[in-house]
Amino acid sequence: MFIYRLFALKHFLLINQLNADTFRLYQNGINLMIKTMLFAGFIVLSTASFSQSKSYGLTFNHDALLVADLEISAKFYEEVLGLQNVKNRTDNPERRWYSLGDKLELHLILGNSKKIKTTKSVHFALDAPDFDGFLKNVQTNNIPYSSWEGEITK
Repeated sequence: MFIYRLFALKHFLLINQLNADTFRLYQNGINLMIKTMLFAGFIVLSTASFSQSKSYGLTFNHDALLVADLEISAKFYEEVLGLQNVKNRTDNPERRWYSLGDKLELHLILGNSKKIKTTKSVHFALDAPDFDGFLKNVQTNNIPYSSWEGEITK
C-alpha cells in the first residue's frame, strides 16, 4: 500500500512518497545524489577557486525519484499533483518524465526499493500558488498529510 505524505508549509508542498520499500530506495538514492552533488559542488568550487577564468554555467535540470510501482506513482503525480507528462527522451518504459516548468523536470524511475531509508527531511518542494485549491484536491483524494511538526490531517 502506498501513502503519499504531503507536508504543508504555507505555499510549499514537501512531498514524500512512502511505502516501506520505496521509502528505503528513495533515501539511498537521495543519499547517493546528495553525496554526488556535494562532490560535484566541491569540484565546481575547487575548480572555480583554482581556475578563475572558467565558468560552466551550471543550472538545475531535474530531480529523479525511484519508485516501487511506476503506474501508481505516475497516477499520483498526474492526477493529484497535476504534473504534465513530457517525452521520456531515454525511451525507457521504466521511466516517466514530468515538467516542473521553466525547463525543469521530475523523473520517476522504477527500481528496487528494498534498500532505501529516509525521513521527511529528504524531500523536494513545490510551490502551490492556489494552495487552498490544491489542499482541497488532496483531501478529496483522501491523501493524509501533516505539518512539518508531524500533526497529521486527512
